[in-house]
Amino acid sequence: GYPPALANVEGVGINLNLQKVKLVNLVPKEFVAQGSVMMNKARFGDLSLNNFKQNAQITETDPSLAKLTFSAVAGNAQFRHPKWGTMGTDLKVEGSAAGNLAAGNLDTFKMTLGAGTFLNASVQGQARDFGKKDFQADHFLNLNLESFLKSIPAGALKQTGLSAIKGVAGIDVHIQGTLNENFRADSALLKANMKLDGVDVQLANPSLAVKDFNLKTTFPAEYSASQGIKIQAFDLNARIKKIQAADNLEAGSVELHSLMTVAKPFLPTDSVIPFKHHAKLTVDSVKSPKAEASVAGLVLDADLRGDFSPAEKNARNVKW
Repeated sequence: GYPPALANVEGVGINLNLQKVKLVNLVPKEFVAQGSVMMNKARFGDLSLNNFKQNAQITETDPSLAKLTFSAVAGNAQFRHPKWGTMGTDLKVEGSAAGNLAAGNLDTFKMTLGAGTFLNASVQGQARDFGKKDFQADHFLNLNLESFLKSIPAGALKQTGLSAIKGVAGIDVHIQGTLNENFRADSALLKANMKLDGVDVQLANPSLAVKDFNLKTTFPAEYSASQGIKIQAFDLNARIKKIQAADNLEAGSVELHSLMTVAKPFLPTDSVIPFKHHAKLTVDSVKSPKAEASVAGLVLDADLRGDFSPAEKNARNVKW
C-alpha cells in the first residue's frame, strides 16, 4: 500500500502586486493585480516539484468582464511509484479565461500542458449561464511514444516487455450541449477521434516486431435526457506494414476495418442494446520461414448483429 501523504515545502516566495483598484460606492469597478508563487522544492506524498514558479494576473475593467491569465513551470517534477520507481520530467502549464464569471458566462477558456518532449495537451471552451444555456469544449492531446518510453522507470518498462517504440499517438475530443438546474447534462453532442501514426513496436519477451502501425478511430455520439444515448457509429481503420514474431511467422501489409452501429437510442438502464457490426481483415501475405509455408491474399469479411447486456457485460443473440 501507499504510505500516508506527506507535504514538505522549502524556499517559498510569494509576491502580490495590486496595480490598480477603483471603487465606486465601495464596489470594485476596475481591478488589476498580479501575483506569483515560487518554491525551490516541494513534496506532496509521492509527487515532488523542483524550481516551481507560478504567475497569475487578473484584470477587471468592467463589472461584466474579467480576464485571468496564469502559468506554472516546474523545472523538474518527479512521481515515485512504490513498485516501478521514479518518473521525472519538466512541466509547463499556461492558461487564460475571460467573461462575466459571476453570471457564469465564460467567453473564452484555454489551458495548455507540456511535459518534457513527449506530451502536449490543450483544452479550450465556452459556457453561458454556467452551461445551462450552452457549453462547448475541445480537448487535444499529442504523445511522442519514443520520448515517453525514455521517461518510464526501468522497473515498469521491464514488466511490459517493451524494448523499443516510436511514433505518435493523438486524441481530440469535441463536446457541446446544455446542463439542467442540477448541472447534469440535459443534451450533449460528442465527437471523439484517436490516432496512431507511424508506430513501430519491439517486444523482447515474447519476441515481436510491429512496423509502421497506423490507426484511426472516430466515435460520434449524442445524448438527450428524454431519449437517451444515440451512437451514430464507432469506426476503426488500422494498417500495419509488417508483423514479425521471432523467426517463426511474418505477416505483410495487414489492414482492418471495423464499423459498429446501434440501431436506436438507448438508456444506460436498458436491459439489452441491439447492435450491428461489420469487420474486414485483409492480409497480403503470411509466411513461416522455418516451416517453408506461406499464404497470400487472405481476406476475412464478416457481418454480425446481436444484443448487448450492460448488466452482464456480454452479447446475446449474436447472428452472423
